[in-house]
Amino acid sequence: MKKTTTPKIIFTCKFRFALNNPDNPFKNQSYKKFLKEDVEVMTGYYQDRKKEVIGMIDYYTGSKQERLVNLVLENGNYATKQEQEKLKNQMIKATINSNLYKSVVSFDTEWLTQTIKIRDLEKLIATEVMPKFLKRCGFVDTKKMRYCFSMHGNTKHLHFHMAFVELKPNHINRDGKVLYRRLGMITEEEKNFFKKELLIAIERKSIMKPLLTEVNKDIEELKKYFNPNDKNFILKDINNIRMEEKIIKLGFLVEQYRSDKSCKKVKYGSIKNNELGKEIKRITKEIKDDLFYNKGSDLYKQRLKVSENLKNLNNYYDELNKQNHIEAKIKNNKLVMSKNEYVESYILNSIVNHALFKTNKLQNIVKTRGTVNKITLDDLLQELAYEKSQNYKNKNVKLILLKNSFCGKRKSQKYRLSYEMTQAIKNINDEMEKYAEDFHKLFVNEDYHK
Repeated sequence: MKKTTTPKIIFTCKFRFALNNPDNPFKNQSYKKFLKEDVEVMTGYYQDRKKEVIGMIDYYTGSKQERLVNLVLENGNYATKQEQEKLKNQMIKATINSNLYKSVVSFDTEWLTQTIKIRDLEKLIATEVMPKFLKRCGFVDTKKMRYCFSMHGNTKHLHFHMAFVELKPNHINRDGKVLYRRLGMITEEEKNFFKKELLIAIERKSIMKPLLTEVNKDIEELKKYFNPNDKNFILKDINNIRMEEKIIKLGFLVEQYRSDKSCKKVKYGSIKNNELGKEIKRITKEIKDDLFYNKGSDLYKQRLKVSENLKNLNNYYDELNKQNHIEAKIKNNKLVMSKNEYVESYILNSIVNHALFKTNKLQNIVKTRGTVNKITLDDLLQELAYEKSQNYKNKNVKLILLKNSFCGKRKSQKYRLSYEMTQAIKNINDEMEKYAEDFHKLFVNEDYHK
């Protein structure tokens, strides 16, 4: 299919096999000499002052700076003559065991100069894009790499030349061992990744920043519904008795889960996948689904706003990929995915923490010190509901108890409920003293507020 758009960035890459690379057919002194000369010519060509970006572009963008060598290093700074010589010698030595990778990245000049200053671009490439790109290529530690590049403006399109090598074994092979990278060719997927990261970095201020600002603003508004200190806290004063029962049941299960010394701090994503952990996750998700069931609620509308803005952000990425002929297999981006995961995690953790807080409210003598502590009918119903939860799975236990009390036709039902109420009071009083100290340890910390 014929391409209908001109890409803003073109990335090409060639390589020289390391002298000791098993795939290198020229393992001799002549090839070693060739590699040495190649590095010397390359670094000399890169820093050629006749090819650097000069003239009106620099005048208007304010990127022209005094430097002796037109060569950018890993920290984003221009090399001194001493640093250039050190780089050259390190690269020559590295080519014995490391492949030498050489790239050219070409830009749509009009778009580039209207979007970013050349000096800002150089810093972005050195400190943000290159480290991510090297990681994507399988290199473990960027500190064990050397790379450099130079911007040239001697052709129709602004472009830069780039080179990188491994100083030490730094690539994970198929067996999981860290060795020198054997593969010479940079794959299309790796090239596409570089272009995508560079595009995003360049357009971050003009397009991406406003989109992200809107997304973050809406996420903060959504979080208010799950912040116990906010008036919009959705888990407080819920009139739905079924919802309240689920929260209480969840709280007891989480409390039981925390009785294990290795599980004192409960974060939803780290809950174990044992039988108790699975039940906690199931009920938590049920509560979340119930909260968002009403499509007319403010909560649902706010979640929809977040989703729409994340969709716009994703569309922005897709459009960048389309314009630059980047294959669909890498179009998914970590930023949008991480935002969705963050929102989901925040909601689930809030539900778990609130359930634990509400359940332990029965034992909260510390918080109400100096006042008369009263056991309410609701407290008794909660205690009974938990005790009977195993016998009435997936049923509204509170409702069953209330019906027996107010609608029961047989005296035996009411007598049995009266006995159970008395027993519940005894159970609560027995546990009040035990949980008074435990509550302070559990909740006078950052768990609840997080």
